[in-house]
Amino acid sequence: MTPRLTVVPDLLSVTIAEADGAVSIAAHGEVDLFTVRTLEGAIAEVLTEDESATVVLDLTGVTFLASVGLNVMVVAHRECAKRGRALVVRASGAVRRAMRSAGSDTIVTVEDATDGTARAPEA
Repeated sequence: MTPRLTVVPDLLSVTIAEADGAVSIAAHGEVDLFTVRTLEGAIAEVLTEDESATVVLDLTGVTFLASVGLNVMVVAHRECAKRGRALVVRASGAVRRAMRSAGSDTIVTVEDATDGTARAPEA
């Protein structure tokens, strides 16, 4: 897959890249009702066009995460699981707090962007 960049002017950019057997979807900016389709499109593209065993959803550059963004993570987790793939969400700050508050960190594997440790959901 060729690395590419998708941008919603001044609000959200999403970059897709492959490295070390994983594909990374890195979002920068705001994930809300207006921009969520950009993130969903990138995830759908990766799930249909790439066969890496691990999909990393890097949200360290996200400055605002609305509930629709949390839903996208859970749906992406389920879609990856259906395909026998792992989803790891890399997050910090406000995104981690939103995930913790909503309980989505109990569903998806979260990697702490500050120290690189991953925490899988409890079974």
